[in-house]
Amino acid sequence: MEQYSVYSEDKLIPSLGHASCTLLSVEQGCVGACAAGISVYSSREYSPVQEHPFQEGFYVIEGCGSARVGNNAFKITGGTCFFVPSGTGHAIRCTGDKPVKVFWFHSA
Repeated sequence: MEQYSVYSEDKLIPSLGHASCTLLSVEQGCVGACAAGISVYSSREYSPVQEHPFQEGFYVIEGCGSARVGNNAFKITGGTCFFVPSGTGHAIRCTGDKPVKVFWFHSA
């Protein structure tokens, strides 16, 4: 089992409002809800709200945008880090000239 993976933009899988590449999952030996990856948001509209039974953290690699966590909305730019408690709806959108690229991770 390979306990690592390498990110490349050609591995991004399109979804509603964004594209994602899972870097760490069961395939690399993660257990439970442990996973990590990169997502890219280019839409000016919020991505569909996601809600998970696990906590999730985000680190903004580049771009300018807005995040909504529960009822709170705030600006995000490169260097921003934020947390989403389990069971809380969240969404991201781009507000700048470049897409918002985030590193995300979650665990049980």
